[in-house]
Amino acid sequence: MSEMCYRAEKAPRGRISRKSNGSLCDSMKTFLAVILFLAILVFAALYWQVRREQSRTGSSKAPRKPPRRVTGSGGAPPRAMPAAAAPFHEFQADDSKRALKKILQDHIGRIFPGDVEPPGNRLSPLAHGEAQRHIVDAVMAEVKALKNFRSVHRQLQKMIHDPALQIGSELSKMVTSDPVLAAKILNTVNSPYYGMPQKVDSVGHALLLLGIVQLREILYRNGLLKLFRSEDPVQNEIVEALWRHATLTSICTSHLHGLYAGLDRGTLFTMGLLHDIGKLILLKWVGAERYSCGPTIDEEDAVFGINHAIIGRMALESWGFSDLMVSVIEQHHAPSLCEANGLDMDAQKKKYLIVLFFADQLAKLMLNGEESSDIRPFLPSYLPMIDCQRFRDGSVDDVLLSSILQSEAFAE
Repeated sequence: MSEMCYRAEKAPRGRISRKSNGSLCDSMKTFLAVILFLAILVFAALYWQVRREQSRTGSSKAPRKPPRRVTGSGGAPPRAMPAAAAPFHEFQADDSKRALKKILQDHIGRIFPGDVEPPGNRLSPLAHGEAQRHIVDAVMAEVKALKNFRSVHRQLQKMIHDPALQIGSELSKMVTSDPVLAAKILNTVNSPYYGMPQKVDSVGHALLLLGIVQLREILYRNGLLKLFRSEDPVQNEIVEALWRHATLTSICTSHLHGLYAGLDRGTLFTMGLLHDIGKLILLKWVGAERYSCGPTIDEEDAVFGINHAIIGRMALESWGFSDLMVSVIEQHHAPSLCEANGLDMDAQKKKYLIVLFFADQLAKLMLNGEESSDIRPFLPSYLPMIDCQRFRDGSVDDVLLSSILQSEAFAE
């Protein structure tokens, strides 16, 4: 009986002991898990504090990747800055953009007429048919010497409008076959505009960073520019300066195609690039020494007996360009010289002309800022055709400014 009492007494004690031990183990596990979790939190906090200090002092061994730039409506990248292009340092790009925007905002009013009617003693430049015959013949000889211009232009136009053209094939071959162009492209992607953390030495990598749209336009402009280079370094400097202005004008005209309904962006781009082609031909004819003063259209008439607007018309007609292209480029100074109702143009041509004239003046401001002394305002008679606020807003658009800065990076 005593044995039975012992078993009865021990059994409940044993069960109570095992339950107590299990609770103790669970408590210890929970306590250790909490301690481990807190340790992880402390370690993470210390780690991120060290990283912030490294970022602030620049002592981090690994280069930090700069933030990707996003501009344009809906967060889309600008047209001339394809999505595949490299990110660049935000503060560098934004500083340049703010400076350019301020120049335009401060001085764009010079393109629009004031309240006072300009003086009526404006000189009218020579028109087509008014230049002396021997001068016309001499200029036409220079135009004919550029016999490859039209065929080269067509080939390049076909290239930039071919949707099947890829960076890895024809475009790469065109770049790598021209060491000077390849060097300029490498210089562009290594410029502060792109802000690459490491120098890019591969042409193939540089082409991918530029993107196919920008590369096509570079090849198009560079392909035409080659036709006007000579063995005279002074003349080549003048050619480069004229072409730089033409390039900026072409970017502005194509970007501003939406100022009027129905304008073709590609046509405006070509108008902007070729609007001063008469100057290049005039330079080729008279040489750098006589042209180095950078004459105005009135001075061209007085010194050479012909001006670049007439020469541009002669060249474009000879090469078989459209009547629209010929007429607008011939009259690209008219909005500051000839009343709107005095132009022999239909309404659509006048719209192209107004956009080209405005882009031409914008390009001068972008290149020379407040020192631009050759800005010409619209005559008041053009104001009924111009939404001044829309023109102003379009000229300081972030997409346009990004395209200009990218083009300037290539020009350096």
